[in-house]
Amino acid sequence: KPLVNKGVELISELGELPIIEADAHKCTQVFYNIVTNACKFTKIGKVVISSSVDPCGKWVEVSVADTGSGITPESLERIFEPFEQEDNSNVRGYQGIGLGLAIAHEVVQRHGGQIAVESELGVGTTFTVRLPMVMCEASHSLGDEGDVASVPVSNITPPPQDESEAITAIAPLEARSEGKPLLLSVDDDVVNQEVIRSALADECEIHEAMDGEKALEYLKNCDTLPSVVLLDIMMPGISGHDVCRHVRQNMHIPPTRLPILMLSASNLSSSMVEALDSGSNGFVSKPFHKQVLRAHVRAAMNITKQIETEVESAWKA
Repeated sequence: KPLVNKGVELISELGELPIIEADAHKCTQVFYNIVTNACKFTKIGKVVISSSVDPCGKWVEVSVADTGSGITPESLERIFEPFEQEDNSNVRGYQGIGLGLAIAHEVVQRHGGQIAVESELGVGTTFTVRLPMVMCEASHSLGDEGDVASVPVSNITPPPQDESEAITAIAPLEARSEGKPLLLSVDDDVVNQEVIRSALADECEIHEAMDGEKALEYLKNCDTLPSVVLLDIMMPGISGHDVCRHVRQNMHIPPTRLPILMLSASNLSSSMVEALDSGSNGFVSKPFHKQVLRAHVRAAMNITKQIETEVESAWKA
């Protein structure tokens, strides 16, 4: 399944861009959110990515323009604000992946840059990111938790290159006796679901739930629990944290019986702590690297298998 919807053309009009001083992973996060939002909300027409460079060598600019649904003027005023879970406006829709735009705004500002949006309802939206060639002095500590503490997000940065390259071979995931292990993928973003499916479909049978309510309904009615759950934190309605707490506290399913891995765009330690406190077995950052994601899933499933083996051995003894 392609990133863009059928009938939509993804066009690159990027010119030659210079190398700039910036946090590569966080800038990847910014453009990942903007581009996937554009693709998600464009049902017909095109998504165009273009660029320009300051002739004086002070900044570079990248724009993402779509012919999608557009954003109302009222929502446009709040587009970069962190949303609340009960917010059902199209601001929530345009967050795309968790608090993508709130964190994007924060990251760009910390670089000493600017992010702007123009939109007309029913016509389309254009996001423009301008970054300086050289980061402002305060941005050099951008990786510290305190630098983005003002955005209480549960969102994404890609894994470090050395982490992904360090995992060169992943053994096949343990299969259930009747076939592939069953994985429940819970995410309201179709692009994220496609990424997970692409990374794991050859090793797992995947059931998708597009929100927390559907996930809980599935877990309550399924004959056999999944081998592992991938659970996005920020979703409309019930958050991933609340889903996890309900599974542990109300359904009384322990981590040893049902491993749950939280998915987030944030690499803040506070986000990881909250994910673990809600009852999850672990925390996986987005965008995903296939081998890293498979390693996390395999490790979670192996914990359950080890417990089952120990219980079986104790029973026989």
